[in-house]
Amino acid sequence: MSLSVRKGTSQSRDPAQAAQELFDSLQQPDIKFAVFYCAPEFDLPALAAELHRRFGDIPMIGCTSAGEITPQGYLAGSLTGFSLSSSELDAAVDVLSLDPFDSATARGRVQTLVQGLGATPCRRIRPIPSASC
Repeated sequence: MSLSVRKGTSQSRDPAQAAQELFDSLQQPDIKFAVFYCAPEFDLPALAAELHRRFGDIPMIGCTSAGEITPQGYLAGSLTGFSLSSSELDAAVDVLSLDPFDSATARGRVQTLVQGLGATPCRRIRPIPSASC
């Protein structure tokens, strides 16, 4: 399997500029999944909108951090992330409520995501030893 990973960072506090700089660094053909970490001082709704504007339907997850480990080393107050691309990689994301968290609902949502990938879970996800396929 050929996997391409791109990493990037922005030290801009402007959500539009930071999102554009991150996108420019992570852009590659056929991105399957992207991850970002950002300082909690960002205007998070504005940053989310700007990231969505650039990354569109690419599956993406992210969270705030107490400091960001970046290609330039440890930074605080930045936006950093990576993207993955491979013809053999699929990804799906969803948002689950944590308050209250319901494990049966979460399990059903995960199963739905895996089924949407078009492959059986055992071909795409390494099964847990107690899992049967």
